[in-house]
Amino acid sequence: MTSRIKGFFAILRRELVDLVKDRDIMILVLIAPVFYSIFYSTIYLNKTEFEIPVAVFDRDESTLSRQYLSDLDAHQLIEVKGHTTDISEAENLLKKEVVQGVVIIPEDFEKSLKSGRHVSVKVLLNTHRFLHSNDINKAVNEIGFAWTEQIRMKTFNLKGIPTHQARELVEPVKEEIRFMFNPMLTYGDFLIPGVLILILQQTLLLGLAQSIAKERQEGRLAVWFENGHHSTSAAITGKTIIYFLLFVVYSFFFITFHYWFFDIPSYAPLFQTLILTTVFIFINISFTVLIASFFTNKPGVLQVIAFTSYPFFFLTGFAWPELSFPPLMVWLGDLLPIKPFLSAFIKTFRMGGDLGLIIPELNHLFILGVVYTLLAYFRMRWVFKHSDH
Repeated sequence: MTSRIKGFFAILRRELVDLVKDRDIMILVLIAPVFYSIFYSTIYLNKTEFEIPVAVFDRDESTLSRQYLSDLDAHQLIEVKGHTTDISEAENLLKKEVVQGVVIIPEDFEKSLKSGRHVSVKVLLNTHRFLHSNDINKAVNEIGFAWTEQIRMKTFNLKGIPTHQARELVEPVKEEIRFMFNPMLTYGDFLIPGVLILILQQTLLLGLAQSIAKERQEGRLAVWFENGHHSTSAAITGKTIIYFLLFVVYSFFFITFHYWFFDIPSYAPLFQTLILTTVFIFINISFTVLIASFFTNKPGVLQVIAFTSYPFFFLTGFAWPELSFPPLMVWLGDLLPIKPFLSAFIKTFRMGGDLGLIIPELNHLFILGVVYTLLAYFRMRWVFKHSDH
């Protein structure tokens, strides 16, 4: 046991020296996590869209049509950037992305409204930019609903029906919608937590995997194993402990600074979240050691693992609903530690659920942790054993 402890500290000192000397790994584990977390989070600093440019084609050019367009322009999601008098010109503006939508007021807009007839306002949307198109559609629907309610109220009032009774007739069923966990419906509050966790995983995966591959590239496996006093567990722990501690600190930084600075709602105790994140980092280290054991040089690690960020992120079911996945994609996602962790993180830290709510995720993490730790241990023992060949 004493020799294993000595071996552990010998490798730890060696790893600290290597970390400082190797610029590539140092950038990945000391600079990249902080830089990428701030960079990507800043992109979503405004959280929601506003003043999306649209053009209008007013075929009626009446008092009411101008009032309708004025109300539309006053909506926080929309900014009327110009008027057009030709449908071809309107479509061309969309293709050039000068505007993201075109609102077309039909002829006889005012006349139809005053006579109580139905009016259709046509909206052309650039659905390639689906966030823009969804928000424009939302704004147009809100203005349309407000106008419909106002017209019906006036109709009932003209018939002598009091305002409070008219309101009940206009809206006999009133919906009371409460937005839970993301009350402002902001894309930033939804996306930033997942992005931060992905950054945590990928920078750890790239940095540690390159460090392990470097041992094989430079023919130092035997020295690494010897420094660990021929103990596989001491060799692995000595190399990975510095990464474990660093990324626990990063997770604390992400959870505290980012959530405070970017004003992201959180509903779980900090200590509980840190414990959960620490477990994830431990499992991710075992996962990384296993993967890295199959690489023989640093460039190979970079070429392969650098391209896993998007696949890993999508396989979690965070960006796209898992219910829409083919069975194979669901199965592949279940192999990734980030999937159950991200689900547990959202349910607790973002939704305020207790630990009883995430028992399936905890069981999933436990199974992955045991499997990847054992596989990493036996795979590295085999690698060390054959390092002289």
